[in-house]
Amino acid sequence: MKKDFVYSLFLDDMSKMPDAVSVKGLTIIDNTITPHITQLTDLWKGVPVQVDSVLVMYCTRGALSARVGFEECLLHSNCLCAVIPGSIVEILSVSEDFHCVTMAMDLDFLRLDVSNTLELLKLLKYVQHRPCFELTGNYADRYAANLREAIETLKWTENPLRIKMMQEYIYLMFCCLFPVLESSEKEMLETEQTQQKSLYFKFLELVNAEYRQQRSVAYYAEELGVTPKYLSKVVNAESGKNALKWIEDFVVLEAKALLKQPNVRIQEIAERLNFPDQSSFGKFFSRVVGMSPKEYRNVK
Repeated sequence: MKKDFVYSLFLDDMSKMPDAVSVKGLTIIDNTITPHITQLTDLWKGVPVQVDSVLVMYCTRGALSARVGFEECLLHSNCLCAVIPGSIVEILSVSEDFHCVTMAMDLDFLRLDVSNTLELLKLLKYVQHRPCFELTGNYADRYAANLREAIETLKWTENPLRIKMMQEYIYLMFCCLFPVLESSEKEMLETEQTQQKSLYFKFLELVNAEYRQQRSVAYYAEELGVTPKYLSKVVNAESGKNALKWIEDFVVLEAKALLKQPNVRIQEIAERLNFPDQSSFGKFFSRVVGMSPKEYRNVK
């Protein structure tokens, strides 16, 4: 698989990579005992890539700098980067000694029982805004131990119950993230204490869901029950960036990822992002980015 031809990174693609161990709905790539960096970092470096699964990278050595959506992250030893389906990821830099375990799974694989599922979904909602975090003390030790056991269980092909065992190991690893979940609940509680912060986060969630179809501040203001002027004022106060800029940045982020896949025509990109024609998309992209879609595609 050549890097220049990657836009979407599918779970099925990952299962075919060297060093990958897989069952239906789950793939783990472990490069902690090999001298090379993971194929994923080679694949992604400098290219925005959209993932279709829950992706968790656990760093054991070295460092990696990445952009997940609009958030820049530094991953170092005992750090996790968790990515939800649909996120766009770009690797910015990788140290020569970077080692990690990458785990990718679809949401169906995560469904254990109702209470566990609710807890997992709560964590996934948190990492949508805070994709990288560090584990410390016993939590780091237990996470690493459970991860090693999970990898060995995944290789235990003659055991017909290994999928169920894997689900339980994943839940145990999730339990090791308790400090993160605890801080997320505190953060959400603090967020709910001010109406402006709550409006700002609702705006981002709505834009994330609908930016391909809707690019006007007026639409989002109406959906949120406020005036466009008030929405823009709140979003700017909370983020330092106005509402229209947020909408345009979501559109441009996906457009850039699509443009790095040479076999996707610019006309197809315009249609996917709901522009009336290729010319309209080109004018929009040039205005926001400062170069035409074709020029951006040709940048190495």
